[in-house]
Amino acid sequence: MGCGWISTLPEFLDAPAEEILESLKNFIGERNPSQEIAWSNSIAVMQQQFRRLLDLNADTAGYSVILEYELPREGGRRPDAVLLGTGFIAVLEFKDKRDPKSSDIDQAVAYARDLKNYHSESHTAAFYSILVPTKNSAAPVIKPSALIISPHFLADEINVISRAHNGPQINAETWVQGEYEPLPTLIEAAYRLFNSQPLSQIRSAKSANIPETVKRIVDICYEASQTGTRHLVLLTGAPGAGKTLVGLQIAHTPDLKELTVECDTRRKGAPAVFLSGNGPLVNVLQDALKQKSGDRAPLVKGIRAYLKYHCFERPQSIPPEHILIFDEAQRAWSSDLVYKNHKAEVSEPDLLLSIAEKIPEWSVILALIGEGQEIYQGEEGGIQQWADALSKCDTAAWQVHCPPHLKDAFAATTTSCNSDPFLHLNVSLRTHQAETLHTWVALLLNNPLDNLNALQRMASEITASGYPLYITDSLDAAKAYVRERYANSDKRFGLLASRYAGGLQQIGIDNTQYWGRENRHKNLNYIRWFNANPREPESCCSLSRPATEFECQGLEVDFPVLVWGDDYTFDGEHWDAKMRTTARIKDVRTIRMNAYRVLMTRGRDGLCVYIPINNSKFAKPLKQTYTILHQSGMRELQKI
Repeated sequence: MGCGWISTLPEFLDAPAEEILESLKNFIGERNPSQEIAWSNSIAVMQQQFRRLLDLNADTAGYSVILEYELPREGGRRPDAVLLGTGFIAVLEFKDKRDPKSSDIDQAVAYARDLKNYHSESHTAAFYSILVPTKNSAAPVIKPSALIISPHFLADEINVISRAHNGPQINAETWVQGEYEPLPTLIEAAYRLFNSQPLSQIRSAKSANIPETVKRIVDICYEASQTGTRHLVLLTGAPGAGKTLVGLQIAHTPDLKELTVECDTRRKGAPAVFLSGNGPLVNVLQDALKQKSGDRAPLVKGIRAYLKYHCFERPQSIPPEHILIFDEAQRAWSSDLVYKNHKAEVSEPDLLLSIAEKIPEWSVILALIGEGQEIYQGEEGGIQQWADALSKCDTAAWQVHCPPHLKDAFAATTTSCNSDPFLHLNVSLRTHQAETLHTWVALLLNNPLDNLNALQRMASEITASGYPLYITDSLDAAKAYVRERYANSDKRFGLLASRYAGGLQQIGIDNTQYWGRENRHKNLNYIRWFNANPREPESCCSLSRPATEFECQGLEVDFPVLVWGDDYTFDGEHWDAKMRTTARIKDVRTIRMNAYRVLMTRGRDGLCVYIPINNSKFAKPLKQTYTILHQSGMRELQKI
């Protein structure tokens, strides 16, 4: 059944409280005395208030009550109660306390947000998040995305809601049987694809045009195969917009499996290979999938090893694949960095194009580009590196497909440049409908004083969509928030920090990169950080060590706590950037801005920024940074 109780409102009122409690206990299985007390208290409140609601409005007799509805594939998340009315759904969360915390409010909001977005029978309904602190007797409080209602006023407020909606009664049995299709994490999506399981027809992915984007790229691959041509496809997008998801689908779709050409000098393999310049992403995915050498070909391969093999170790080799997918292609190495490592004056785009030209008959390069996410030395070249590399090839043999805003970059390089709006993903899937998050982050990190009104408006929209933006000067408060919000859940939360932020060790935040064989064991075990059980000490949920921009780019957690450092601070007028490194960085400000852009966009459920203004020798610039983030719409987190 998927829930602990389901009935009409009158049936719920006629049922003995002991019968309802026993039904919940049998459904949940494991429980503790405090849980049973909480259930008893909430049942008593609902039976009293729903009886009064029926007296106030006889039309509510057709309503249905569902208790402990379990959200599938969500790690045991269950709203306390769901009330199905005439065209509206009220999600009720009870807390045995007088004063609710921010984590309580956000938890209630998240239940309604996810049901609205991912439950097939809920898309057209109006939603209300109702938090009921059972020891509170104050008047109702209306928040932007939630109602805080004491038990004494619950019937009155639901009556007001019910009289505002005259739609058809939502059928409880149909609703409970509805499909719940949340956006999978990147690791979950990779697991399904690796095991030949279809991905869900996710509503938010459909709204982001991902199915159309995948079809466009598949069609290009078929065109290349049928015409014997070579194609460079550039797919751009905002952080979390689904670029990697598209690449994984292309790499593992059965639609392309018959396209590989076999010849005497090469084996016939899979039609596509998924390559990434992001070492941590490769290692985290491969560990999550429990891959072993000698098993099936890895789902993701490292671009550096692939290029080294086909260009320097075995330059005569011909890859078995026809479709080369390069994730994080904005991080392609420049010729300077390739020369430093291989003594060859070519860029990584040069190398990949040369490999593609060796493949018999046809080839496609799909470059997945996260704009504004170049975060280190040798990555500053961006899109121009690809245009420059193409200009060195036989341009008549190559066709380019790119989003409209990149067409000018290739216009002078090739006469065959096709612009396609489906090759830019501009809706963030990671952030549960907070489509404006990446724009807000970009404006904030660039020139906030000239955009304060827009920043405040966007922050309000993001928060109202169920994606809270918090700022705090208390690390204890930030840790308490995520632990309380995700108690008894398999959700992931963790600390993030810039690799180049100084002075964090003095507040117990170790963001150091340790060099030398004798010290490597001191570095963060990022594979365990992402993949360990949340209750294990190496897990991100222990909140003991931060992942930096290098470990978390391309990956995600449900709720990050970002420890802001002194390497990108606001002086009251402008951002100041610095890097403690001996590497030659051409544009320190852009590299640091991009690093914080990555760090601020890793969360699926929200973001909390902790700025250690009281514990650092860099207190003054950090205080001004705190001020500008607050002025830009971030809300101050409750102190403990």
